[in-house]
Amino acid sequence: MVKHLTDKYDKVTVHRGDNLAYLGLNLDFSEHGTVTITADGMVEAIVTDSDTNDLSKPITSSPATTDLYNIDDESPRLQKADSDHFHSMVARIAYLARMCRLECVGAIAFLSTRVTKSTEQDMQKLHHLIRYLHQSHGSGHRGFRITPGDGPIQAVVYCDASYGINHDGKSQSGVVVGIGGLGFIDQYSGKQSITAKSSSEAELLCTSNETNRGIRTKNFLQGQGYPSMPVDLNQDNMSTISMLIKGKSTSIKTKHISIRNFWLKEQQDLGNVTIKYVPTELMGAANILTKPVVGKQFIEERRMLCNW
Repeated sequence: MVKHLTDKYDKVTVHRGDNLAYLGLNLDFSEHGTVTITADGMVEAIVTDSDTNDLSKPITSSPATTDLYNIDDESPRLQKADSDHFHSMVARIAYLARMCRLECVGAIAFLSTRVTKSTEQDMQKLHHLIRYLHQSHGSGHRGFRITPGDGPIQAVVYCDASYGINHDGKSQSGVVVGIGGLGFIDQYSGKQSITAKSSSEAELLCTSNETNRGIRTKNFLQGQGYPSMPVDLNQDNMSTISMLIKGKSTSIKTKHISIRNFWLKEQQDLGNVTIKYVPTELMGAANILTKPVVGKQFIEERRMLCNW
């Protein structure tokens, strides 16, 4: 690869070693078969620039409190300077969350929807998130670890949804994509575009809309020369799995669901996806992206998501 780039371009900078810096991240390859990704300097800069008071104020062990999705319509709108500051901090934390602090993806996904209409309530939620970053960083740097392990190099997807959790009654999707064993290389948390009429439909919408992330990873791995293997798709809703396997509605209560949401039946028939049931207690890596969880549940699901 380096020779090819050197032949093509005049100047090529190459960094080698077990510890590499890239776009504000530190990539540590010192443990065989594992990469540990942290961003201590980025966290420190965000905390310093945030102007958050009382950084040591006791908070829950989560980047969000349980009222994250509650919107107070009476909360005053932020003045332009504060609104711009809110927007800037949310954008910076969004990058940090996606690249390194995966447990913050759910909280920042909600705050990202508020940047054009931010209120004092939203600013309080942002300050809570920044206090979490400061306090969790102060107890020793945090990040996430990717360990494919000894099993097959295969795309693994977990899909979950929280039914009707948003202010407008729409559900929240949470998806993680990994390769092989522990540690996830892609994650998503976002409000669904249509209103689901049941938890099963919310799960179906999430799985149908987001499994393409796993198929994209499968195609990438195949392009790298690995054997073609189906995406290992994990779900905890038996009704959703039944509909996905049959490729159609399974009862009168789900007859209204659009046929476009059953394209995974074709992907199964083509051998691109294998769907299996996983107990809810093992879905934490995706569940943490669908709702604000706190306490012991958050700590356990953070471990499952970040492998840390």
